[in-house]
Amino acid sequence: MSATLPESVDAWRMVSARRSFQGSLPIAVMPRLCEVLADKEGLAQYELDFGRDEYGTAYLSVRVQAPLWLICQRTLEPFVLPVSVDSRLGLIRSERD
Repeated sequence: MSATLPESVDAWRMVSARRSFQGSLPIAVMPRLCEVLADKEGLAQYELDFGRDEYGTAYLSVRVQAPLWLICQRTLEPFVLPVSVDSRLGLIRSERD
């Protein structure tokens, strides 16, 4: 696994090479997410795996864990919501696929 994610990724090249990336990203560098948060503290831990499944379909597997600071709508106090995402995206070259 590689610890550094490049600025730009060619998904098809990564699938061919069966590349994987893992690392962390400061939540503060995600401006759209930060707009709805109470605090920008914390790191998002990620793992990305490119490959092909048993049917030959190219995929990107995404796993992310991050502590997000939100405001409770009942008490109006900040709290941490631990978020975990585990998703697999199928990659296609054309809509016909």
